[in-house]
Amino acid sequence: TNRVFGHAALTAILDRIAADPVLPKLISLEAIRSDGPTMQALVHALDERGSAPCILHEGRRPVLSSNLDAKQYFEQALSSSTRKKLRQHRRRLVEKGALERGACHEAKAVGEAFEDFLRLEAVGWKGRRGTALLCNQSDANFARAIVAALARRGNASVYALYQHGKAVASQVVLRAGDIAFTWKTAYDEELGDFSPGMLLLEDYTTTLLAGKSIALVDSCAFDDRGFMSAWSERQDVADVLLDSRRGGSLLFRVVAGLQKTALALRAFLKAIF
Repeated sequence: TNRVFGHAALTAILDRIAADPVLPKLISLEAIRSDGPTMQALVHALDERGSAPCILHEGRRPVLSSNLDAKQYFEQALSSSTRKKLRQHRRRLVEKGALERGACHEAKAVGEAFEDFLRLEAVGWKGRRGTALLCNQSDANFARAIVAALARRGNASVYALYQHGKAVASQVVLRAGDIAFTWKTAYDEELGDFSPGMLLLEDYTTTLLAGKSIALVDSCAFDDRGFMSAWSERQDVADVLLDSRRGGSLLFRVVAGLQKTALALRAFLKAIF
């Protein structure tokens, strides 16, 4: 049923884009799940239109999908030295002030915790690069509206660590059915030596593993490096280029070829330099 609905929705979206004289006709999708229902529906919809997606890049990213409890999971996923180091980080951070764990699921609490996240993100490296949500009020308001709407349906949560009443790490989790997504994360970079983001990951991983209603948590990471690699399961993802028009176009084939060439050249240069 989900696949049929996805196919119908995608067909309608592609037709709308193709018919609009202003919208661009080539669509780029980054890190879409390769074997998921959305990709299957997309391939089906494009096939009916006499077209096909162009796979620009394939990779893997961490997901959380396990029947183990948190203790068993981390014993398998992390080395004993890493687990010891995290215990030391938590103990040293607590010495600077008691840590409070927050797990917000009710709409009002989620909205307030999301504001904490926005402020935390804005003072970090994304703020300095101008890519934090608060760097653009339109982006911030759009994100607020999305999170608020999902929270009213019980599909948005915010997990956080607080010290002295201030968020030192925050994770926004969105949900669709029995799949959750660790959408946005931020931490206090002044406390970076104590790995507050990783400590928070330990906490919400424990909560998610204990829950029975979520089958899989998608890290939304671009690859399997970084702190999210603490999750040991992996999911295949792909960067996809497609043409919204029925039958495709010569422009699409030219752009797809150029994109593939550019990516191959970049990979070659990275390998030799």
